[in-house]
Amino acid sequence: MVKTIKAYHMRWFFDPGHAWLRVKRVQLKELGILDKVSGYSYERGKWVYLEEDCDAQLLFDAMGFCLADARRIPGTYSKTLSKIRSYQNYKRA
Repeated sequence: MVKTIKAYHMRWFFDPGHAWLRVKRVQLKELGILDKVSGYSYERGKWVYLEEDCDAQLLFDAMGFCLADARRIPGTYSKTLSKIRSYQNYKRA
């Protein structure tokens, strides 16, 4: 059974040029996609920030989510470039 959005503690982060979906690394492992995330995503501590174009979709596909589900995930908007851009690029496990 697929867990709810809330159970995954997901959150969108937007800046003027891009967006990332924050999810816990352990959840990517549970879904079997830890080794499929690209280097265009970022990581910091227990969190992985999935780039919006491909990696977030990879997660949604693994969870059986549709666009309507993705729109229900809360988000944080920044008028300036996000500090996420300074995090370490994701390295496949």
